[in-house]
Amino acid sequence: MQARETRARGKRPAPPLTHEHGHLDSHPRPAPLHQPHFYVMSAAATHLAKAKAEGGSDAVMEDLDDWCARSSRAPAIATGKHISRYCKENAFPGLASCLYGLTQSVNAEYPVHEHVRRRIRIFKTTQKLLSDEAWPNLILTAPPEVRKLCMQHALNLPPRSDAEVELEANRAKDWLVNVLRNQSQLLSREHGLRMLHSAVEKELMGAKDRWSDMEKLYMALASNDAPEPTTRLRTAFLLVLRLNFADRLADVKQLATQRCAAIELAASMDADIHKVRERIFDRMRNVKVDHFACAIYLKTLRLRPDIVDDNEGCCPVCQNSYTDLAANTPQELLADFPVRIQHCGHIIGKSCLERWMSTPKIDEAKYPHRTCPLCRTKIEGVAGPKMPMGLQKHVQTDRRATETFRYLAENWDVELEECLEVIAAYMSEEIACEEVLNLIRQAKELIGMDYDDDEEKKLRANLDELNKEKRAWGFRNNVFWKQLRDEWMDGGVVRKE
Repeated sequence: MQARETRARGKRPAPPLTHEHGHLDSHPRPAPLHQPHFYVMSAAATHLAKAKAEGGSDAVMEDLDDWCARSSRAPAIATGKHISRYCKENAFPGLASCLYGLTQSVNAEYPVHEHVRRRIRIFKTTQKLLSDEAWPNLILTAPPEVRKLCMQHALNLPPRSDAEVELEANRAKDWLVNVLRNQSQLLSREHGLRMLHSAVEKELMGAKDRWSDMEKLYMALASNDAPEPTTRLRTAFLLVLRLNFADRLADVKQLATQRCAAIELAASMDADIHKVRERIFDRMRNVKVDHFACAIYLKTLRLRPDIVDDNEGCCPVCQNSYTDLAANTPQELLADFPVRIQHCGHIIGKSCLERWMSTPKIDEAKYPHRTCPLCRTKIEGVAGPKMPMGLQKHVQTDRRATETFRYLAENWDVELEECLEVIAAYMSEEIACEEVLNLIRQAKELIGMDYDDDEEKKLRANLDELNKEKRAWGFRNNVFWKQLRDEWMDGGVVRKE
């Protein structure tokens, strides 16, 4: 309605307020540091919203709204004068005085912004150099080159041998290369702007001594005194060497490296997230016993009194040993790894239990539900064991887990219970893989068994695939995951025999 009335009076309809101009229900977005007139425009939009809420004239509101849309190209000084005069003419003295004061503060900061813009242009040329993969070769760490560079910058190094100079130079170069490469991936352009803005303000106040270490590094990379980006890069290297950043700021390098590795891992996993979710569904269809039986640590067969192994380390059905690498391949041990039936506490090989669950019933009318192969306890047609307390909450609240659950539900009509069961299957398979890997390592170390590395690689590949699927469910904290896994492994009935 308002747009139609505006067109009837021959005016262009005012564009809606956006985050760039200020939002009706929130504070305006911080303006770019190198465009100070955005401060005035954002404040005008905010006060315009207040004036609208107080019932201002529609015609005046439309004119002021239209001005806000067009003012992004106006200089700061003209902006302040224009809006102040307009508000006074239309009986908005409060808005006029507010914007006048704001304009004065913007004009006072204008030299800072000009210096920042100049530094940004210089810094961009340095960043262009850093985009070349070969830029670390421009930093020479041979002792004669380091001493020559120090003389060019009037810097006196403490007396050291050539070996000590080369060692410290290499450490400084390694720190600088890692930090600059990682920060380019981790930090946004706005971070560099804020860093330079803060450093320039201190410089204009004559307070260079208050620069932080990272501000010193940024100002060296955006120095006015060095015309060539290569020179600025070497100046930054000398700064890192002189102030011993490699030791003093070692945590900066370590944290940046860890964060970049995590980002790269997440990116590689996210790239094939749909394939991972399809594998999850395939695994879900093959769950036969993991929803009521979980793998256990092999040492618990001997050390825990509440776990009763009736067959002394062998499957009670097929009589195969759980740990004999001489008679079984690692994949065979993995397939028939001991699992504990949580309904009754009996231990049995997984492949034997799966065959038992697939065996046709002799008299289904008389015995409709399967029981434990070792006792008469029902393991079918009864309520399943209680899942870990935090597992269901995690699947329903974690962002990545809910996305995976929604994808599976929309494509294959999967229920929440099936999701919990497939996660329980991860827990069981992960325990089995880790235990078989431990057996292989012990066989190599204790008895010197010459074992095929390909088998070990297959097990590690299994763990890698499990980690990808776990990440699709939002499990990034290994401590939390192991707490849930141990809770599931220890759940169910505890035998007292």
